[in-house]
Amino acid sequence: MNEEKQILDEIQRKLTHVGMISTYMMLVDGLLESDVLFLQHKYKKPRSFFLPPFEVEEGLVTNNEIDEMINYFIEKEDYKKCAKLKNIKL
Repeated sequence: MNEEKQILDEIQRKLTHVGMISTYMMLVDGLLESDVLFLQHKYKKPRSFFLPPFEVEEGLVTNNEIDEMINYFIEKEDYKKCAKLKNIKL
C-alpha cells in the first residue's frame, strides 16, 4: 500500500506542476487554452490546468488564486515566475 501511495503522490505532483505551468503560460504569456493544449500534446504532458482555462481567458482570476500560484512557485524556488505573477495581481 505504501508503494501505491507513493505512485499516486508522484502522479499528483506531476499533474499539479503541469497545471500550474499551464495556467501560468495563459496568465503571464497570454497563451490561449488551445495553445497550451497543443504544447501539452507536443511534449506528451498530461492535460492539466490549475484554474479553468475559460476563467483565465475571461479575466475571472482572483488575487487569492494568483497568491496560491505564487506560493507554489516559491516552494519551487522559481522567483522569476513569482515576480511576474505579482505584477499581474489586481
